[in-house]
Amino acid sequence: MGSKSHPAPLLNLGKRGDGEEEGEDAAGFAVRFRRSDVLSISEDELKDLLHLETSNKGNTTVMVTLMFTLNELFSTSMAKATAFLLRTTDLVRPGTLLLVVDSPGSYSTLKLGKGKAQEGAASAAAVQERQYPMKFLLDHTLLSVAEGKWERVYSQDSRWWRRDAARLGYDVGEGAGLEDMRYQVHIYRRLA
Repeated sequence: MGSKSHPAPLLNLGKRGDGEEEGEDAAGFAVRFRRSDVLSISEDELKDLLHLETSNKGNTTVMVTLMFTLNELFSTSMAKATAFLLRTTDLVRPGTLLLVVDSPGSYSTLKLGKGKAQEGAASAAAVQERQYPMKFLLDHTLLSVAEGKWERVYSQDSRWWRRDAARLGYDVGEGAGLEDMRYQVHIYRRLA
């Protein structure tokens, strides 16, 4: 998306209204972006968001991306994030890929429960804090709860992206630019 002074380098998206941007190249590759709260979006809005269909070409969604957002969704509400993934499972067509890229390690750990048990509290009544990696929650939701509906195509818990500073530079102003970074990546395919 970028800004007027620093446009996105790969695809020119046009405004459609309602906070939606879209673009399509000559080969029919189309991208659509809509800013929405996916944890509270209605079923019809989610269906519209996940099924990219144009009246004249019949394009369909082949990849859904969650880029550096899934850990935040789980942190906001594990129940709602799980429900979002299961609703997405029900709506996307077989063959659709789900690409999840997020921060690795301790940045992607969700803490549930209370801290240390208070003195004098019965150990059975005390709820201990547990930590769950985002990958575990993602795998549990897609591969256990939605059993038989997804397959894991690729998974890497920690990967580095390092730019070649001599060849790749993209300054978006105000000191921001491309940086070396570590991330995790997981790809799933929706089964029939």
